[in-house]
Amino acid sequence: HKLIRNSGGTFTFSSCTWEKRTVGDDNTNPIPSFVGNTISDIFYYRDRLGFLSGENYSLSRAGDYYNFFAETAMQTLDTDPIDGAVGASQVSILRHAVPIAERLLLFSDQVQFCQNSDNALSPNDIRIDQTTNYDYSPLARPVTSGGSAFFTTKRGDFTGIMEYLVNPDTQLNEAEDSTAHVIKYIPSGVFKLAAGANVNFLLALSEEDPATMYVYLYWWAGTEKVQSAWSKWTFDCTEIVGAEV
Repeated sequence: HKLIRNSGGTFTFSSCTWEKRTVGDDNTNPIPSFVGNTISDIFYYRDRLGFLSGENYSLSRAGDYYNFFAETAMQTLDTDPIDGAVGASQVSILRHAVPIAERLLLFSDQVQFCQNSDNALSPNDIRIDQTTNYDYSPLARPVTSGGSAFFTTKRGDFTGIMEYLVNPDTQLNEAEDSTAHVIKYIPSGVFKLAAGANVNFLLALSEEDPATMYVYLYWWAGTEKVQSAWSKWTFDCTEIVGAEV
């Protein structure tokens, strides 16, 4: 389904109209991999609508968000849909997809992947590489802020929050533990992260401490992080159900 914001401030909620296959068959123009399977995430990337299902990722035609079939069965066009599976030495069920720094990060429980393509996104040259192996807790969706992506990891009764960095110069991907100095500060059950893109802070909500919002203030000076401070705001309420920036 889709929710459309109208010019008058109202919203229209309706089902999507999906394009049907007009050429080819199951061999030359197959059904997208998410059909009939559980969808774990929906995302938007480089003018395409995307789905994650199992170990597979699917992207619509460029600029045609409800069309997951090729235009012709005779050749592969750059604007055609993209459908593939990640490759790893272990089962890697994809949980979330996060666009960052003109790339796409894919998170599974123990492996992270990155889409690499220097040219326009195309089924002819797309590459999904395994980049890092961090334990990932999928309860809270990762969020981006500038050139970073924050995600959660389990630490027994507590939660660790990692800052994933993509270096455009060295092409290296790595995650820094932003809670390394407060490993027993944030309780388990973090279900929501919210980040401010230009104000250098992160908010975290936990099911184990429902009236408290954990706040992370940080500051990068070039390639050096000169501030990394955690605090918390406790509200006079029963439960905080969500937060956005």
